[in-house]
Amino acid sequence: MRKRNEKLTAKWLWLIIIGTAFIFTAVAPHSEKIHIAVIDLETSSSLSNSVGIEISEHIRTHLSNLYRFDVMQKSEMKDIINQQGFLRPKGCNKIECHPTLFDIQGTLQFLEKCGASDHDAALEIGWMLGVEKVLIGLVNELDDHYTISVKIVDTLTREVEVTDQISFHYEIQDIQKRIEELAARLAEKVSHQRHDMLRSAREGFGQAGGDGSENTQKLDLDAYGEIKDMNDLINVIQSRMKENNNEEHSREGEEGYDENASMKQSEKIDLKQLGEMVFIPEGSFIMGSDASEEESPPHEVYLDAFYMDKYEVTNAQYEIFWRSTGHRPPLTSGKPGFDAPDQPATGVSWEDAVDYAAWAGKRLPTEAEWEKAARGTDSRSYPWGDHWSEAKCQASGKNTLSGPARVGSHPKGVSPFGCHDMAGNVWEWCADWFSTDYYDQSEEKNPKGPQDGSRHVLRGGGWESRPNEVKTTYRQGGCPDGGYRCAGFRCVKDATDQREDP
Repeated sequence: MRKRNEKLTAKWLWLIIIGTAFIFTAVAPHSEKIHIAVIDLETSSSLSNSVGIEISEHIRTHLSNLYRFDVMQKSEMKDIINQQGFLRPKGCNKIECHPTLFDIQGTLQFLEKCGASDHDAALEIGWMLGVEKVLIGLVNELDDHYTISVKIVDTLTREVEVTDQISFHYEIQDIQKRIEELAARLAEKVSHQRHDMLRSAREGFGQAGGDGSENTQKLDLDAYGEIKDMNDLINVIQSRMKENNNEEHSREGEEGYDENASMKQSEKIDLKQLGEMVFIPEGSFIMGSDASEEESPPHEVYLDAFYMDKYEVTNAQYEIFWRSTGHRPPLTSGKPGFDAPDQPATGVSWEDAVDYAAWAGKRLPTEAEWEKAARGTDSRSYPWGDHWSEAKCQASGKNTLSGPARVGSHPKGVSPFGCHDMAGNVWEWCADWFSTDYYDQSEEKNPKGPQDGSRHVLRGGGWESRPNEVKTTYRQGGCPDGGYRCAGFRCVKDATDQREDP
């Protein structure tokens, strides 16, 4: 039975591609079409990858034949992904991360293996490709037929917009008809986003800020000439804010003027504070908890004194780095809800964070340093104490579309040493390799984590995290090359004594 199925599979897959050339094509103005990318469908263990690849190509062709869609070609997708530098998985040792497997489907699998859901992985790819919709799915083989399950993710709303499924027998005619029906149904279900609306949103104008409280606008540094360092950047941003304030004053008394929104604008932290560091004195604290295997056992750790960034590294700070060094920008650069100057830099891999820290004359914190800065020396569960408070952080486990808040937005959630946003907002990279059983063998003084591994530590939780995930002891790992939209970082610097100027 298996041999018969393999022969039939090879036969009908070849024939459906040939037959596609004769399918009716409807024509409409290009500007009205929806930009969509079809990622090669994954396959069940009983099927080879070639089955998903061939069916995906057939879906691309059928969608292209419908006037609503402008389907990105696979070769163009691969070129863009390679240009993004996303196909260099230095740290991931899994077979799925091997470079020879890195076509578009391999990128999706890589993101999933590094901890992203298929939904988040589709979003990451969609943002990299610059399309409005992304189609992903699975081909499964049952006793006498196949099933194809697909979903379409909207990169603007970040929601799964459409799900659908078809099943069919091995006969060629049945396959062609069923996939054509699937494409037609998808066209009916998917909503239409005009290009000018999408372009406006991606440029960041008129979009809600990360905390939903005000509008943000993307900073155009090119308009301000050469910027050499952080002082130049601060002057530019303050000049821009002064321009905005002058515009606000000129609008006072106009119909529709929102005085409350204007007041919120003035409540932002002084941008000169972005580079501030807080002093963490030498001494011991209890690291870990009995809450889970990854966090246990609780153990005493001694750390030398160090300085830690008061806030997460922001887009404004990170932009100076990548513009002055030629480093690649974050994967979320220019994305609505992520690109305000005082929001944390996200879409930054562990390797990117290490490069930034070295450029800034700092380093990433060890996991032990991060935990001490977050919980202090009294073993508290959250930076502010032992009881959960949604008002003290940007995390609820519910508002998955909100994105990160601007740094310092929750001053009541500050840690004992004065660090902001160490619970929620964005996950933060640490220097250590991640291991579930490392605490059984951790050093008692200045531990630096395991010698090697495939993932690095992420701490603090993000805006989508549940209350238990933003606890000071909660830990998880991420692939070093993974530029997660929910992950950022802050830096530390060694200190010989508390009189040293960071």
